[in-house]
Amino acid sequence: MGLPDELSIKFHEEIIKYEEERKMPYVTTAERIGMKKGMEKGMEKGMERGMERGMERGVHESIVKLYKRANMQPEHIADVLELEVDFVREILKTEKL
Repeated sequence: MGLPDELSIKFHEEIIKYEEERKMPYVTTAERIGMKKGMEKGMEKGMERGMERGMERGVHESIVKLYKRANMQPEHIADVLELEVDFVREILKTEKL
């Protein structure tokens, strides 16, 4: 149930005055819900991106270790890790091995 327009305007004017006097903004329930959803979505995206980067780093390290320690050729590494040979070669090239 909402306030009549005249009272709603007066209410918002009083809120603005109150905020200015106390330097503390009034946050409506809708704004709080919106901020919470935004934070949750941001956290979710951050977690996803972090996991992607971790997986990429793990694949990268695996390629380098197999090449250095097991003396595996790029074709064999690609076969074992189920990757494209060109991708494996590119990773090894960036390592300047």
